[in-house]
Amino acid sequence: MTVHQVFVHGELAKKSTLMQVLGREPLAVKAVLRGYERALDPEIDYYVAAKKEGGVIEGRLLTGIADRELLALDEFEGVSAKLYEKTLVEVEVVGGKALAYIYVRQL
Repeated sequence: MTVHQVFVHGELAKKSTLMQVLGREPLAVKAVLRGYERALDPEIDYYVAAKKEGGVIEGRLLTGIADRELLALDEFEGVSAKLYEKTLVEVEVVGGKALAYIYVRQL
């Protein structure tokens, strides 16, 4: 079984949402994503991660995400409908860096 890490900063950082989507709250640590910013998308009236040089987003790194859980997160974020794109990024955590998926919306 493959396990994944996912950087979250909005709705998916909430315990209630994770319980609804995954049925559990995965282990999470504080993380920072550089080169992106939280930007208001007027089309959906919601803050999203958007590429921005010099940008910084503080969030959480969800760890131990199983393949089936990653698919559930993809569905929640509308990846197949092209609402968000799943991208692999490097995030900063205490003690170093980690690779994680993030859901990005093109503005």
